[in-house]
Amino acid sequence: MPVEFLSDDQVAVYGRFSGPVSQGELERFFFLDDRDLELVARRRGEGSRLGFGVQLGTLRFLGTFLDDPVAVPKAVVDFIATQLGIVDGSVLGDYVERSKTPYEHRWEIARVYGYRRLSEPETATEFRGFLTARAWTRAERPIQLFDQGVAWLRSERVLLPGVSMLARLIAEVRGAAGDRLSSVLAGRVSPDLGRSLDRLLTVPADSRSSGLERLRRAPTRASGPEMVRALERAAEIAKLGAGGVDLSEIPAGRVQMLARYGLSSDASMLRRMPEHRRWATLVATAGALQVSAVDDALDLFSVLMATKLIGPAVRASAKDRMRSLPHLRRASVTLAAAAKVILECVEDQGLGLDPAEAWTRLQAAISRERLMAAVATIEELAPDAGDDADQGQAELVKRYATVRPFVAVIAEVLPLDATPAGTALLNAVRGLGSLVGRKRVTRAELVDEVVVGSWRRLVSPSPESPEELVDHRAYTLCVLEALHRALRGVLVVMGTD
Repeated sequence: MPVEFLSDDQVAVYGRFSGPVSQGELERFFFLDDRDLELVARRRGEGSRLGFGVQLGTLRFLGTFLDDPVAVPKAVVDFIATQLGIVDGSVLGDYVERSKTPYEHRWEIARVYGYRRLSEPETATEFRGFLTARAWTRAERPIQLFDQGVAWLRSERVLLPGVSMLARLIAEVRGAAGDRLSSVLAGRVSPDLGRSLDRLLTVPADSRSSGLERLRRAPTRASGPEMVRALERAAEIAKLGAGGVDLSEIPAGRVQMLARYGLSSDASMLRRMPEHRRWATLVATAGALQVSAVDDALDLFSVLMATKLIGPAVRASAKDRMRSLPHLRRASVTLAAAAKVILECVEDQGLGLDPAEAWTRLQAAISRERLMAAVATIEELAPDAGDDADQGQAELVKRYATVRPFVAVIAEVLPLDATPAGTALLNAVRGLGSLVGRKRVTRAELVDEVVVGSWRRLVSPSPESPEELVDHRAYTLCVLEALHRALRGVLVVMGTD
């Protein structure tokens, strides 16, 4: 088998010099300390000493010995020769004249420096344990696990085995980890949930796609009906119950890898899987879909509020303000003239101001009808004291029909939670469903804390009485606008259920 996940180039460089050796690598792996030099000095002849030193450095650098011990880069030979005081590195050719010498040196080097062989039972058990733990806890591709295995062997001074042997072991361990994952996941799937998941792979008679393929499709447009479909999709996925499966003891990366496979695979391919693998894949896929469906609904809500509701409302309000400016200017001029008359009366009469004379002088300058019309214009066009700057709230209320289809279920489908500062808003969102379709809503049914700024006048024109009827459409848009802002901050967050 068994090196199919390795390319030909990767196989060719395994346990071999694959290019020039840098100066840093020479100093790290091929430097001979006092202990090394003492051991090398026991050899007779320059060729034998140089060959011994080269094999020692090769083992440190590659993690194994070369079949041809002299097939090393010239830079390595020169670096070792310099340390040994050998002028001519070509004497390395004498090292292989006696074939047994390199093998004897290998055995001695491995023994003295504590290198082990993977064929030793204890070493094999230790290495398999490392691979098993890594394959279970990390979603790594075969080549990544292969590289980590090589790194472990080198760091633990275990001679590299043959490439085919190591590749077979990697494939075996990954297969066992996959079987374990499928077994553990499938074991937590109830028969009812399993049957519900299996139904996702069937294609209804009136459709061209399976339930899984349909649920994988995210919303594509920002509109009220599309928001309804996004919430229905999230609710349908949540209803499956995959989110209730306890995955706390299973590495998240492995579950995500399984989910990615399920999200990208054809339903017919998933149907052909053994039951335990199919259920494991589907429960991971459904769990990922549940998260992504909620994220998609929230993203769509944000886009819908910004581009279809708030943005157009602000632009329409700005146009209305521009059209009203001449009326506001004329009314302001009238009231300024009236104020000037009153101030002149005060200056002429001081504290003994005669109201009748002041009124007579005011009527002489400005008619009563004109003055009352100016006051009415100012009251209509100018914001109340304490109101926020006009952000198109009145225009936003006119777009209530866009949100009406989904406002009743948004809190039921989306797992919203809140910080203490956002509790009032969360309660308001959860109460919106009870207001839909009603003609009479009183102030006592609202969460007053969320009605601020210009919204107060729109929601409750007469706020004195708690039983005063309110505009539930304005209240609904007020709450949704606040939710839109909060989702970009920290007041309202996604729950953990």
